[in-house]
Amino acid sequence: MTGPHTDLVPGELLVAHARVRARDLGRRLGSALVDRQLYEELQRFLDEVGFPACDALDRLASSSDRELRKRLHQVMGIEAQ
Repeated sequence: MTGPHTDLVPGELLVAHARVRARDLGRRLGSALVDRQLYEELQRFLDEVGFPACDALDRLASSSDRELRKRLHQVMGIEAQ
């Protein structure tokens, strides 16, 4: 893998992946509120990716403020300033 996510540890990759999937699911929910398949996919996402990503984010929060800011910028794909 290349790009801003190359230096991420597995938990940080999980957070970045969850962010992308959550945006996609949210966009789809906005256009199809009554779609059982989408709701089932959302439940799988929460169980398999979303909740573990929240746990990984909690672990990231134990870093120093400077390190946390740096890592979150990488996870979110934000250029360092």
